[in-house]
Amino acid sequence: MPPEHTVTRGARSRVLIGAAIGLVGGFTATFLATVGQFIRPITAEFGWGRTELSIVVVMAAVGSAVGSPLIGRLVQRFGSRPFLMLSGVFLAAAFVAFAAAPAETGYFALLSFLVGLLAVGTTSAALLAVVPRFFDRRLGLALGAVMGGSAVGTAILQIAVGSALVHLGWRSTYLLLAGVVVVLIGVAALIGFPPGTGPQYEVTAVTSGGLVVREALRWPRFSLLLGAVLLSAVGTAGSAAHFVPFVIDQGIEPQVAAGASAAAGFGVAAGRFVSGALLDRVNAPRFAGGVFLIAATALAVSATLPPSPVVVYASCALASGFALGAEGDIIPFLLRRYVGVRAYAPVLGIGIGVFTLGGAIGTAMFGLVFDGFGSYVPALLTASSGLIVAAILLQFMGPYRYPGLRRRTELLTGAAES
Repeated sequence: MPPEHTVTRGARSRVLIGAAIGLVGGFTATFLATVGQFIRPITAEFGWGRTELSIVVVMAAVGSAVGSPLIGRLVQRFGSRPFLMLSGVFLAAAFVAFAAAPAETGYFALLSFLVGLLAVGTTSAALLAVVPRFFDRRLGLALGAVMGGSAVGTAILQIAVGSALVHLGWRSTYLLLAGVVVVLIGVAALIGFPPGTGPQYEVTAVTSGGLVVREALRWPRFSLLLGAVLLSAVGTAGSAAHFVPFVIDQGIEPQVAAGASAAAGFGVAAGRFVSGALLDRVNAPRFAGGVFLIAATALAVSATLPPSPVVVYASCALASGFALGAEGDIIPFLLRRYVGVRAYAPVLGIGIGVFTLGGAIGTAMFGLVFDGFGSYVPALLTASSGLIVAAILLQFMGPYRYPGLRRRTELLTGAAES
């Protein structure tokens, strides 16, 4: 790992910009973040219930959850760039296949699972693994810059997808997404990998500490952290996938609902920028707990409100999106501070995999609850409760095991003075 002070500003900028562009063109932004807008047009054309299409989303998330720990190990050994390009090609081809899809749930389910599994090289499990090599003291800020920039791009993409669905239909919109993937992943692969981002890098005495994967899995607080990640994802990612159909069910026009979903996207961006700015300065578990409680409140309010103007739902989506965005910074930050850098890429893959699995569970729960009760209210209240539990769990994490360079120096200085 190159020490932060020896890395040029240009190299650090390339890492951040390349990762952000890659994430906008990747699986999470182009598939998972937009799938909620495809639910109504696809179910209307094929005569499906929402559970059927939710299962498709679940299959994609399960595929990504399976692939994330694997890509972590592969990135540590071979670097991120080859997997970004291979996954980008497959993701674009998959969108073309979706555009030609028959009315067969098995086709959608299998293709979605393969997308989640094979496009995992375009996710944060691969693209964020390199960031701690270039940033230590300002890791939170760096993560916030990457994830915030990608969130802004994702929000713009959601608006464009909503407009395309209204004017072109869902099949042509999938073809447009294929083109978006090719362009953005290509740009990210060209600019985002300066020297030091490959599989081999210098490990210094300052930054070599940390647990190996086996040690992390045996550490009880690592399981506690993963439990909080799972519960938070059920609430934030699960509700996000069903936000557009939920708002339309309240009597809002589809294009207006798609525009309201952009509020969630900008909430995600705000959550990532704000958390990135604060994580280096505050106690991360307490900050995360507060964010989860805000999201829990937003979901509970959505569940209990009578039909309201779209601005009310957009405000709730903004709060929930803020939490979803903050999670994008909180998870890699906490893993670095509690598990260290030695096996960061594989451990990050596990963390992202658990988060993705939580999103899959939440998406399935919302679909099943709607088809069973004709309402999202029970699912919203359950998700809200899960976020409260996640906030409580994080308060038992204790002090960082592997603080950043600045904090470590302060601790050593204080010990010497005493």
